[in-house]
Amino acid sequence: LAIHRQVGQKLASLIPPNAKVYWQGIEAVTPLLYLPYSVQTFPPQYNGHFNYRKGGDADTIYQWGYWNEALAQQWLHEADVVVLSKTAANKPDMQRRLQEEGFVEFGVTVPLQPCRGAGTKIVVYKRRVAP
Repeated sequence: LAIHRQVGQKLASLIPPNAKVYWQGIEAVTPLLYLPYSVQTFPPQYNGHFNYRKGGDADTIYQWGYWNEALAQQWLHEADVVVLSKTAANKPDMQRRLQEEGFVEFGVTVPLQPCRGAGTKIVVYKRRVAP
């Protein structure tokens, strides 16, 4: 629990109040408890791939508490901040999508599960500010 607290506090220092947060690839949601109350998330993402469905009508899938690729794209487009496991962040497709949406890396936490290695670090991205 101490690691979860440390990671949660780090995320709270990086994620501003009222931010819309896209959350993917992280097996524990306990760090979310440390975020400002006003932060908005997309709850179907909490259970990761267990709630992910291929295809289907996005509205119906969301209504049942699931998510799919269409919802992932919509939420990524709506998000102010993207929070990913290091493993998810390193996927070429995700890197491409982050770049297309204008996100830049903003911070990295210690591994959430140290026994499982660096892939459990959490990487935070924010939208690039226009000059």
